[in-house]
Amino acid sequence: MRRGFHPGAEGADDMKCLSIPRKHRAKIFVALLTCASQLSAPASFAQTVAAANIGVDDELAEAEKLIANVDFEGAIPVLERISKRSGLSHEQLIRVYRNLATAHAVVGHANVARDIFVKLIAIDPDFKIDQNMSPRVKAPYFEARGSWSAQSIKPGIEAGAQVHRGSDSRVVVTLRDPTRMASKVVVGYHWEGGDPFTVKTSGAVPSTTIVVPPPKDKATYLEVYAQALDGNDGVLFESGSPTKPIVTEAPPAAPDGALSTVDGSDRGGKSVFASPVFWVVAGAVIAGGAVAAYFLARPNDPATTQQINPLIRCNGGTCQ
Repeated sequence: MRRGFHPGAEGADDMKCLSIPRKHRAKIFVALLTCASQLSAPASFAQTVAAANIGVDDELAEAEKLIANVDFEGAIPVLERISKRSGLSHEQLIRVYRNLATAHAVVGHANVARDIFVKLIAIDPDFKIDQNMSPRVKAPYFEARGSWSAQSIKPGIEAGAQVHRGSDSRVVVTLRDPTRMASKVVVGYHWEGGDPFTVKTSGAVPSTTIVVPPPKDKATYLEVYAQALDGNDGVLFESGSPTKPIVTEAPPAAPDGALSTVDGSDRGGKSVFASPVFWVVAGAVIAGGAVAAYFLARPNDPATTQQINPLIRCNGGTCQ
């Protein structure tokens, strides 16, 4: 026992610890250090992740706060950084362009502001500038608006579905992108209540058709969406969305899966030409037409006059 050591209630526990064989003490010490580091790691790791991955909405709120405090020069680099983020939603992209164009206009970057306003009006045609804005902001905005008024094509994307129950369906997507902002088109589809969305990607071409196989079960509603993305996968235009897709119902199938005909050949099992009544009526009409044609084509006879005297005979002679 060490000099000056007086075991008590707590000392007894210490003695138990000291009673561990020396050859195991090093291993236990390392294990205790490892446990301590693992207990402290989650908090610091969570703080690191939160600092490195600030949400886009939080960054936008930061930039908008700077603009509200009239720090437009400070807001520009924040907004430029956000604009390069991957996968911005349509609403986030609108907020970025709106604030970035305004900030550049206020600090005197008229040409840059005009170009951003052109993009903003393309993805949000209903955007209207606040009439209380300074002339510095109004000038590039109206210049951008004027450039779009000269365009005959309104930017956007549309998705429609031709849905069938017993055969392949089709999703037809039309892209209108006169300024060629889009780099690709993404189309998602699935049958309601079925598997997750199947996503197809194509180039930014004016028309895209996706073939959809028939459902595995008795599903009747096809849900689709289409998005045009920029180079950073930001959503420029969208028709429907993964959370609010376009829903199209398949028309009811004919009995036994047969398609209904439009010429009437399958109705009642017989054609009207197989009915004898049809031919009797047709023959009468044709004969009547021939007689009428004969009398119409016959030349007119000259008019004649003749006196007719009545003659009555009685017992072989003329009655007086």
